[in-house]
Amino acid sequence: MANIENMKRIPDDVVEYSLFLDIPSDIEDDKIFDFLQKLADSIIAHFSTRLVNYIWQHESFHLRPVLSTNESIPPHLYGSTSFGDNIDDEWFIVSLLYEITKEFAGCVVRVNDNDEEFLLIEAADALPKWLNPETAENRVFVYNGDIHVIPIPESPEDYTKFPMFTPSLREAVACVRDCTSLTRCSQAVQNHIKKRLSSFPQKSEESIHHVNCYLPTPLAVLLDSYPSLVSAGVRRFYYRDPLELKACRPMKRFKPDDLIKARVKMTRCLYAQLVQQVFAPDRRSGWPIIAPSNPEFLEHDIGVKLAHGFEILCSKCKEEDNVSVDSENLDSSNIRWQQFKQSLASKGYFRGEIEGSTLYTKLLNEAKQFYLSQVSSTDDDVGDIGQLVLLRLKTLEPKFQEFRTSTQNLPPSDDDSWINVTPEQVDELMKSAGGLAAENQTQPFDLSKISQSMSRFVEHESGIDGAEFPKEAVENGDGDGQVVGSGMIEAMQKLFGWYNFIITKKDFEMLHL
Repeated sequence: MANIENMKRIPDDVVEYSLFLDIPSDIEDDKIFDFLQKLADSIIAHFSTRLVNYIWQHESFHLRPVLSTNESIPPHLYGSTSFGDNIDDEWFIVSLLYEITKEFAGCVVRVNDNDEEFLLIEAADALPKWLNPETAENRVFVYNGDIHVIPIPESPEDYTKFPMFTPSLREAVACVRDCTSLTRCSQAVQNHIKKRLSSFPQKSEESIHHVNCYLPTPLAVLLDSYPSLVSAGVRRFYYRDPLELKACRPMKRFKPDDLIKARVKMTRCLYAQLVQQVFAPDRRSGWPIIAPSNPEFLEHDIGVKLAHGFEILCSKCKEEDNVSVDSENLDSSNIRWQQFKQSLASKGYFRGEIEGSTLYTKLLNEAKQFYLSQVSSTDDDVGDIGQLVLLRLKTLEPKFQEFRTSTQNLPPSDDDSWINVTPEQVDELMKSAGGLAAENQTQPFDLSKISQSMSRFVEHESGIDGAEFPKEAVENGDGDGQVVGSGMIEAMQKLFGWYNFIITKKDFEMLHL
């Protein structure tokens, strides 16, 4: 069962999300699980055009019902996704959660990662002073497409509406629904977060990279039919160890004696992971070593790396003779699959294609792949993924010969000049992320202002909780925009995520050790 009370620390590359839906009061307790399961399927189907074809870095977005024996935790849908090295996956999920709260009435969402309430970091400059990691627990939610924060009561009237101490999740969700206008954050906070989300879902399409490479025919057909599997192969190659490479010496499944040039779809992050590693195959594997001066070096280099990644995957599972093509059981007897398929059709997922057509079959295969990732207990088990690859290869075998003749006229690979970032581009990214865009800098950088800001901070009298940033430094009371825009204090706030948090003198002194 999911532990959403943060009793365990969330790993660095994982985002967790809990969806508290409005459950009708007349539903019997033993029916709530099925109710939530149907809602989860409805949510996935509603956003199928975004989700089914999405190539995840590691794990996919998924939802499962949670019924807690703890009265303070209401029944809800829960999910966690490891996004690996691709932070865009995390923000894609956040944008999706925002849309879910707008499309499904009464849905209150909580989302966290190892930075806890990481959404607040985006709006650091606009947050109320009382809000910090200690006071934010169980107070930050997404509702109706907006960020909501349950305030700490300040007046007798507030005590009847808002909890003074950390609320339970049941209390917090009810508070957000009952006091929506009072818990909704200021427009400045909303704007900061929505600016971060404004590039989605378009950014998902922009991050796709197509590359032509030489692959064994079975692997080429597999990745053409099930593009989302590419991330599993890249991951196994990227995190390979010497023992795993031993399985690649005989190359039992992806031999280089049947190579064809194929077009592979992946994300820019996956492509960068493949390109940036120098790799030479073991001569015993039969794979040729191509000189970097060869005009087709990149096509061979990408292909050999993908083949080795999938060889490692398949080496960790049972022999293919033990794989049953009927193990999926996605036929008319699988009611949940049939309902999901009907929901996809009603949302226009199949683009009006006639059942049985080439495009319809491809879309159906991708939908099956995504559906299985939703019902699977885990999509992180290497052996399970390898088993799935072997199953797919068996079912796709009749297409191998046809595919050999269909890849003769491929469009060129996508331009990959984006992988080389200039120092000027880095500077521009830093400025835009820190709010120091050129148009906002009206005065030249003055080191004396930094010195003055630091002196005021050191000499400032501390309170019971430590020294706070001097008001004039934070609010820029002297009218000089440079103190805030380019001053050391604000730079430290942004760099270390201290936004409006209290810093003790001991903390400050530690920076100078």
